Amino acid sequence: MNERLESQIVIDDAEFLSAKRDTVKRGRKERLSVDRFLDVVKRKKSLEDSVIADSVGMNRNSVWYWKKRHPLAVENAERILNEIENIRFDNSLSIEIFKNIPTIKDWIEDMNSKKLSKTTILYLIRVMYNVCTHLNIHIDNLNVDQVAELVKEVKLKHIRNESVKKGLTYYYIRKPIRAFFMQTRGISGDLLSRKGISAEKCAGWGSYAKERVTPEQRRILPEKLEEVIKECFEPNDILHKGKILNIGNENLDDVVLEFQNIDYFMYYTATRIKATLNIRLNDRENVLTDNIYKIKVVDKGEKGGKEWNKILIDDSLDRMKNYLAQRFSIDEYGLENKIPQIDDYLFPFWRSKYRYECVIQKEALKRCGKITDIPNHIFRHTFAQDFLHASDWNYELCASLGGWSSTNTLKEHYGKMSEDAKIRGLKKSMGEKVEDVTYELRW
Repeated sequence: MNERLESQIVIDDAEFLSAKRDTVKRGRKERLSVDRFLDVVKRKKSLEDSVIADSVGMNRNSVWYWKKRHPLAVENAERILNEIENIRFDNSLSIEIFKNIPTIKDWIEDMNSKKLSKTTILYLIRVMYNVCTHLNIHIDNLNVDQVAELVKEVKLKHIRNESVKKGLTYYYIRKPIRAFFMQTRGISGDLLSRKGISAEKCAGWGSYAKERVTPEQRRILPEKLEEVIKECFEPNDILHKGKILNIGNENLDDVVLEFQNIDYFMYYTATRIKATLNIRLNDRENVLTDNIYKIKVVDKGEKGGKEWNKILIDDSLDRMKNYLAQRFSIDEYGLENKIPQIDDYLFPFWRSKYRYECVIQKEALKRCGKITDIPNHIFRHTFAQDFLHASDWNYELCASLGGWSSTNTLKEHYGKMSEDAKIRGLKKSMGEKVEDVTYELRW
């Protein structure tokens, strides 16, 4: 055989195998991949054929044959289960490892789907981490009776005013424990309450409800905000530990204007600060017309974020239109068409500087004569008080516009309807002329 012919016959092994793979007839794609198999094992904490079959929608025998064909996957699964089982809960266990336990990962995924804030999720996880490491019990082996004993112990110490280990105080751990057992174990709130893990209100709950920014304070607040913001361009220990506010390429007047309108918006809609800063201009559910601006907000809730439609009319609408026209350099007559096309937040600058916003707000209110520990939330309380007076104690309307799930909260915090208000309502329903209430919801 000549050299030329031999070179045509001899084929490299790798090249031959590659060619062979290309010519092999491919069958149906396997319903169970290795990644999916390992994921099911981690979530269900089981290698049982029946458990895996139920989870992936396969026949039990098919799972058995699949495991026979994938011994390495089974070996990895056994190692994963062994690691989970042997996690020891003591002070050496990091919270990062705790977060990776399948039960906790599923819980986090569930809370994310309910739109809980990252801060809330971290708080709930931190509490369960503290409980497990304190009791030295794996989260999967934790039962209600064990936790009930701990809650009983720390509650008794709370009553006696005795010190408790940091991160395990009664009012700190109670709600997260309830949330975990209700959401991951399906245990009812009634049973947990009977076990002593109750949902009673914390001491001091609602103590800030009567705080309010008065009309006089609101009148001078915009100029005080501007004053404080300008001071933030020099190191100032009073404001933020000597740090300088970085505005990048932003115009100072735009930054001030944005902050002032954050306050207007919170006052007129009772929206919490974080929900306010997360509003997007191009949300499809927002509606802007000549005489109304409906804005969708996702506000917080212990059982998940809730959607509310906040409505701006009259003075609140005029202020918002003026802000939008200046902030985004749009003629007021073109707002209706152009604002829904802007892929940005309603308050883009301060959204990324929330901590600065809190400090500045608190200092500006202080210079108006209002010292408070809730510099943003105080506008929600102010709305409730002003609106209930202006509407002659229309709790349903206040709850709907401001974003309260229950009128009971309003009644408990801001007082029950007076007899005079009831009589006025009765007279109106019978066609009698009634003198209008002079109180107004107006900045």
